[in-house]
Amino acid sequence: MPKILDNGRFRVYIYANDDNPHHLPHCHVYWDGDDKASVVSLPDLAVIAGDDLPKAARRFLQANVSILMAAWRRLNP
Repeated sequence: MPKILDNGRFRVYIYANDDNPHHLPHCHVYWDGDDKASVVSLPDLAVIAGDDLPKAARRFLQANVSILMAAWRRLNP
């Protein structure tokens, strides 16, 4: 799972479609030393599973949603 974004506080990953199709575009967000994590749908940024996103994480994702969507399309054609 390649790391797509990292601002030192939040790390965002997107899994590739390795013979296990993903039907909903999403990313995995980690923070607090990987103690906290969420699966977040793209592009609406709704939490699908895991911890509630901190407001700073949501702002970070919103500012980079076009990068995340491009990475999703590249990794999950």
